[in-house]
Amino acid sequence: MSETMTGPPAQIRGEVVATPEGFCLRDGEGELRPIRLGGVPVREFLPGWAPLFVYSAFPGLHLLELQHESGQRATWFLDDRLERLGDAVKDLPPRTRPGCSKPRPNFGRISGRS
Repeated sequence: MSETMTGPPAQIRGEVVATPEGFCLRDGEGELRPIRLGGVPVREFLPGWAPLFVYSAFPGLHLLELQHESGQRATWFLDDRLERLGDAVKDLPPRTRPGCSKPRPNFGRISGRS
């Protein structure tokens, strides 16, 4: 993707990389960590959907930003193992929800649907 992406600052925005084993997050140390769904690395998304970045500013929670070729966006909530928890705050385990209700700096639109 050649366009400049806006969103969270680079220090909390992780790069998503496609590997033969599946999509991975390149962490701050350069290690590749697989993004998982049902315990299995994600090898593909639904047609037209592509990962943009992972936002990692919440303790124990990561947000995978996805974009459809139509421009529509969606967010997957991931745990520390990068396992998909759901796509809405209501899908999160109760122990994770309190961190989502605390005000955070505004880094631009990082989730939502068009």
